[in-house]
Amino acid sequence: MLEYWAALVIAIGIGFVASILGVGGGFLMVPAFTLLFNLDQKTAIGTSLAVIVATSLSGTIAYSRQGRIFYRAALVVVIPGAIGAVLGGISTAFLSATVLAFIFSGVVIFFALVMVTGDRTLIVPLKYGPYFKETCNDLFSQCIGMRMYYLHLILWGFASGVIGAVCGQGGGVINVPSLFILGMPIHFAVATSTCIIFFTSLAGASVHLLLGHITPLFFVIFAAGGFAGAQIGSRMAPGIPATSLKKIIGLVFLLIGVSVAVKTMTG
Repeated sequence: MLEYWAALVIAIGIGFVASILGVGGGFLMVPAFTLLFNLDQKTAIGTSLAVIVATSLSGTIAYSRQGRIFYRAALVVVIPGAIGAVLGGISTAFLSATVLAFIFSGVVIFFALVMVTGDRTLIVPLKYGPYFKETCNDLFSQCIGMRMYYLHLILWGFASGVIGAVCGQGGGVINVPSLFILGMPIHFAVATSTCIIFFTSLAGASVHLLLGHITPLFFVIFAAGGFAGAQIGSRMAPGIPATSLKKIIGLVFLLIGVSVAVKTMTG
């Protein structure tokens, strides 16, 4: 019984952190499931994605009220992201746990460097071809207008879906940096990513459900705790300075990526 109370507390913390960073929380949940609760890598990934559906929904509701979601951009990303999530979920049936862990750590470490350094050139913004203009007015009197390129949104959206399903997270580890390097302010990138994650994680979790990679008990505990934590985190996020938020995102990504890589190598 104590184990389940501990799981609930951890879930609240993960939901809190995930909503602030604009990610699903899989980069924390997958290690927690494998290291603390002894789930195998594939079950940890599947259960994590299922929980992310709940946490990202919670964050999306809160960020929607703040007016910080670029809805049209999110829609463009969601479609290829959902396709990528399905393909990524299917691929987990053919990849070993070690390969999945190394893919996860490699992706997280790379994008951690993007956020820590603030160097947008590490990922090339694909500002070619057709685009649309979208403006976002939030509750904090900010009016942000952007030129959104379909090529950039579609390709990075597909990549986020694949990596998210393969690594057991919602794809925010790619969504946030890719929106950031396109020029979107970090708080809006976090909010828009959270919205995108709800739909892509739903697609990926559906595949893992069919593959039998979801543990019902841990799903219920982490979904309930994560939903509550995400409400708290999304309300606190606007008060964090943009520069600090970027650094926090990068450092957390880096710590988790290195930890997973070390654990995999040491067996």
